[in-house]
Amino acid sequence: MYSFSESTFKWPKKSITYSIENTSPDLPRRDAERAIKKAFDTWSKVVPLDFSEVSSGSDITIRFASQYHNDPWPFDGRGGTLAHATFPPNGQLHFDEDEQWTYKNADEIMNGATDLYAVAIHESGHTLGLDHSRDESSIMAPFYHQTVDENGRYITPELTSGDIDKIQKLYGSRGGISSTFSRVKSFFHGFGR
Repeated sequence: MYSFSESTFKWPKKSITYSIENTSPDLPRRDAERAIKKAFDTWSKVVPLDFSEVSSGSDITIRFASQYHNDPWPFDGRGGTLAHATFPPNGQLHFDEDEQWTYKNADEIMNGATDLYAVAIHESGHTLGLDHSRDESSIMAPFYHQTVDENGRYITPELTSGDIDKIQKLYGSRGGISSTFSRVKSFFHGFGR
């Protein structure tokens, strides 16, 4: 069952650390690190939070696991739940190892792999205090967004104005970037398509 409530959970500080305990054998560790860093950076562009990877003692612990993995939410094998995360200050983000993971590779995605970056943006939103959104275009919608277009090209996931509004309600804006800017950018970016 999905929840759509407004979260009141947030980090009480502006510098947040994360550690990656392990990665999937489906992709090189550096690709997993890039996808996860890029996901946190996506949020950091619109709120005054800074993220850094550390080897231990992190605020957010990230790992790949399968089935029962010492938390109350076991994974269900390939094709079901892709990942889950906890709200602050708990700081857990788990990806289902039974999925086939890739990073921004359109060919692999078209052949059934899951884009780690797209899932990491969504799940990192939960680790920052965001719940699911009813807006189907939102990064925080409770389902996976396909990241390949009808021509087989990779589509970089982007925050919607609703995503930006919700995260800025929790943390404020970074340097004047607001959802109004995002709406204008999205309008012109999509013009003529």
